[in-house]
Amino acid sequence: MNSELTQNKTENLAVVSSISNLDRMKGGTQSVFLQTCVVDLRFQNTWVEANLLFDSGSMRSFICKNLAERLNLPVTRKEHLLVYTFGNREPSEKIFDVVKVMISNKKQPEKSVECKLLVSDTITNAVLPTPNLTIERLIETNHMAQSDLCLSQSNKEIHILIGADLYWHFHTGCIKKINKNLFCVETVFGWTLTGNNNLRKNMDSIVENLCFCEHQSNCNSESYSLEDINSQMRKIWEIDNLGITYNIETESSEEETLKQFERNIKFKNDRYEVKLPFKDEVNMTSNFNLAKNRLKGLASRFRKDNSLYENYTRVLDSQLTDGIIESLNTENLNQNLIYYMPHHPIIRNDKETTKFRIVYDASSKEKNCFSLNDNLQAGPNLNPNLLILLLKFRK
Repeated sequence: MNSELTQNKTENLAVVSSISNLDRMKGGTQSVFLQTCVVDLRFQNTWVEANLLFDSGSMRSFICKNLAERLNLPVTRKEHLLVYTFGNREPSEKIFDVVKVMISNKKQPEKSVECKLLVSDTITNAVLPTPNLTIERLIETNHMAQSDLCLSQSNKEIHILIGADLYWHFHTGCIKKINKNLFCVETVFGWTLTGNNNLRKNMDSIVENLCFCEHQSNCNSESYSLEDINSQMRKIWEIDNLGITYNIETESSEEETLKQFERNIKFKNDRYEVKLPFKDEVNMTSNFNLAKNRLKGLASRFRKDNSLYENYTRVLDSQLTDGIIESLNTENLNQNLIYYMPHHPIIRNDKETTKFRIVYDASSKEKNCFSLNDNLQAGPNLNPNLLILLLKFRK
């Protein structure tokens, strides 16, 4: 490997969770078809036939190494990936070559798309099911060429995986329903079959794909934080567990916040007042510089738009009179608990009532600092339970 190429063409760092395959042998009652088709790969004067799998659950697209070598595809750059394999907490770092190749419709070569793909030793080892004679007849009945659709019986190896980065470049948006469970989706390469049938008895192959990537330009592995990636991956799995798991610690914290709210609420001068529900440990910076810069930008807008200045002044005067805001002397206050909150106008001329209002940004913070909202308890979610809403919708 040319060391100069490795050094100069390494662009970014990504985090990827692996593709996992689950096979259930004998005793299954259905086969699930993934979107596959047969295409031509072209580079210069060389072309080869390849099996392609569409997978919107992957954020990147791949080509198997032996096919890239067969076409002598030149490496345009390299990408660093942190690969999370199924069931493992710690990632392994890998470097993938990036190649460029033309993918064409076998029957209509003019329908071609040039793609940048990551080179992988293997796409998947799963044996994907192919349509049986009954399904082939259903396809022919709907006037769709069976050769466009699926892998050949003799060669079921997947050579290319098209992920979400390229997925919608190939789809026309046309979908045909074959029966209750089977659908054909049209792409520039032809029709792809997806869904399940209840006819095959010998084998079920369940392929579960997830490829999660996060890019940072011009960074290195030493400066990349795994905590953010772990947090995002945790959120993905929490969605799978919706309505199953129960977080006792979170529930207890929410109940305590609600009790604190009920203890501190007061009715004073014809309105309700309540203390801010601060967390046990408050770690807050003043946010002065950010608020000052926001104010300078707002003042610049005032100089260009006098009506904006007049409306802003009118709303602030009204809030001052109503006691919503008040003048404050910071000299006698604890400097560690002062937070400067930026504000900006929201103008909605389409509204019948409040066309102009001022928004106070309690989430603003400087780099590596904490905002006011970061130091406040969120409290219980007062929105309707999402799972219950979905179940009611199905009814």
